[in-house]
Formats: sequence, structure tokens, C-alpha cells
Amino acid sequence: MATSSIKLKNDDRTLAGYLKSLPKGQRDIGEALHALIMKTLPKAEVVIKWGYPWYQVNGQDVAYLMGVANRINLGFPRGAELASDLLEGTGKGMRHIKVAAANEIQTRAFSALLKSAAKLPTSEAKASSKTAKMSELKMPKESASTKRSKALSTHTWTLDALMAEMKKRGTAQAVKIYKRHGMVEPLFGVSFADLYKLQKQIKTDHALAVELWATGNGDARHLATMIADPALFTSKQIDAWVKDQNCTGVCDLTGGLVARTKFAREKADTWIQSKDEWIGRTGWNVICSLALDAKNELPDAYFEGLLKRLEKEIHGAKNFTRHMMNMALISIGGRNAKLRLLAETAATRIGKVHVDHGETSCKTPEAIPYIAKMWARKKK
Repeated sequence: MATSSIKLKNDDRTLAGYLKSLPKGQRDIGEALHALIMKTLPKAEVVIKWGYPWYQVNGQDVAYLMGVANRINLGFPRGAELASDLLEGTGKGMRHIKVAAANEIQTRAFSALLKSAAKLPTSEAKASSKTAKMSELKMPKESASTKRSKALSTHTWTLDALMAEMKKRGTAQAVKIYKRHGMVEPLFGVSFADLYKLQKQIKTDHALAVELWATGNGDARHLATMIADPALFTSKQIDAWVKDQNCTGVCDLTGGLVARTKFAREKADTWIQSKDEWIGRTGWNVICSLALDAKNELPDAYFEGLLKRLEKEIHGAKNFTRHMMNMALISIGGRNAKLRLLAETAATRIGKVHVDHGETSCKTPEAIPYIAKMWARKKK
């Protein structure tokens, strides 16, 4: 199963409600971590944000708990400012500690981190300090052109501000539609039109993309794939994202992103061998992109081997992996005339591909007619 975060399953927007929504093992870890946090930070207030409990001191976010797979993540929104080998993560600010059992809680070390996080200067104090330093430097007056450039610069988004904006733009109707297409909460139900507007403002911000992905929110992950920088991904980071998927929409956006990285073929060749439905789907999605990219120099022999694999494995593949395998068959058929003939021959032998699309109007395209449409469009 792919990794996905656990959020509230009911309307009880309290810490008790969140813990109750967790499986027994995770609940025990969560309760132990909560007790440690409150003992360390007795003035902390618990608020539920984005479906998870957050701990605030003097109005500032200090830590959060998130159920993920078979563990609890003890998260620090400003963990990048803390010095500790226990912390994991590569985002602009957020870091976390994975706790898979209550006996893994390192009381002294965790308490020290919590205290350090609570002592970090507030955003207002940091801004005041920066202003004071700028005054001491006696910077020369800005030219009119510099002022105009600053006025035209794009808005700088923080994670909190962006999540609040997406929540404002989300609709209950969109949530229903996305759920029918397999998305799971937490999600706001933000339309892609609005996501593209946000992407246009943000452009590329890889660190922010990593933070968005870490929230586990479906809309945030959609946007993360849109603003991430393919050139900055490491092999390990790509694998972590792909293992942390749970629906077709995120898989397909992630696949499109991975196809633009230097690891595209390597990852596709590995993932299409996976028995995991979402990893397999993402691998074949990358194959689609590789097949449709006329600029790459992949030999026909590479795609001929994939056609043989498709013919052999497609009917035994898991539902949504099978759907993307069919799309890969079509994409390969659109690459060149030779591969079109081979793809159509394979499609004839494969026969009808059945995919359960649930309560949606989605249909599985028949390969040969769809390939013909692709070639008809090329001639226009």
C-alpha cells in the first residue's frame, strides 16, 4: 500500500477526536507524544489545522503530530532552524521525527528540541531585527527603477498563507468530485483553474513544493507538482514522493514531473516492475511522457521491449496500473510509424482492456482508434 497521512475521520475537531481516528498502535504513540509535549510546554495550546493537531505557544506554531502509515511524525514547522541529527526532511522550513513505537520516544532529546522550537524568535521579532540591521547599514536610497521592479515582483508565499488561500478557494462540490475520483482527505477542493493561477504567481519554488507535499493535503500536493523544480530533485526524494501516493490524480501529476527529471527512464524502468498499484501507474505514466517526447533519443528497441511487456502483463496488472498501461500502449503508437504498426498489432492481440473507474464518467479508450486520432491530429 502507498503511504498516506491520516486525518480526522469525523467532525470532532479536537485532539481527542484526532487520536480516536488513529489505529490503536498509532494512538498509543500519539498519546505518549502529546503527554511529552504538554509536560515540556505546559502553556502550549492545541489547534486542529489541515486535519492534524498543532501545538502553539504565544500564537506561534511550534510542533505538530501527523499519523503516517504505521507511525506518528513529530513535526516542527521551523525545524530547519534547529540543530539535531534526529530531524528529517529537506524542505524550506519543516522537519520531522518518525516514531514507529512508543519506546522510540527519546524523552530528553525530544524535550530539548521542543524547548528550542518554542524559543525561536517570532516572525515579528525577526522582521524587527532585520529592519534594525538594514538601518545600521545606512543603505543608499533606491532608484525609481528599483522601486518599480520591487512593486512588480511576485508575491512571496509562506506555507501557512498558501494553505489558507487554498482553503478559501476550495468548494464542497469539488471535494465530492475529487473523492469520486479516488482522492482522500485532507483536501480543500481547489479547482485546477485556481491552482494554475497560484502556480503563475509562485512560478518555481522547490522548497515550498516540498513543504506543500509534506502536509499530506491533496490540493497542496497537486500544487507541489506544479511548482517543484525537476532539476533539484534527488533520486531519494523522488522515490519518497512516489511511495507516498494514494490516487490517480496525484500519480499522474507526479509522473509528468518525474518525466522532466534526469532520472526519468531509470525510475520508469524500476517502477513499472512494482506490484504497488500507484507506483506502477506512475512508472507507466512516465513511459507515456517518454514516448510522446520526440526530442529524446530513445531507440525504437526500447519501446518495442515495453510493448512486449504490455502484451504479457496488462490483463494481470492492478486496476489503475492497467489503465495507465493502456495509455502507454497508445502513446508508444503515436511515436513514429514503425511503432504505430507494432502498437496496433499488440493492441489487437491484447483485446479489450477493462478498468473500473468507479462512480465517474471516465472511460478506457480503445487503443487502435485512439492511435488513429493521434495521427490524424499530427497531419493537421
